[in-house]
Amino acid sequence: MMPEVRDATRDGKAVTLRLFVPRTLEHFDGHFPGCPILQGVLQIDWAVRLAREHFGQLSERLSESYGVDGFKCRAPVLPESELVLRLECDPGRLRFAYADGARTVSSGTVLFR
Repeated sequence: MMPEVRDATRDGKAVTLRLFVPRTLEHFDGHFPGCPILQGVLQIDWAVRLAREHFGQLSERLSESYGVDGFKCRAPVLPESELVLRLECDPGRLRFAYADGARTVSSGTVLFR
């Protein structure tokens, strides 16, 4: 299940998306009971899936991911969060950063063949 995309803007090699993370996502079940947070691996998955929608060179037929570099979770993503996701695509890499207001909650680089 994906977040709700509320807005998307493109500027050259970058896309900025406004996202809403609903409480009803199955990913919150059991992670963690009483204090649900969004898993970091899911944030990476969403960045790749959303980038594939916006950057043709990352289509699954053309480019396979093989690693993640420098992934950092700086703050938890809670249910009902509104996030801004910035995606920047260069040959062989996708840089992403999620922000909640003025703070970055996670960021990293996905590497592609």
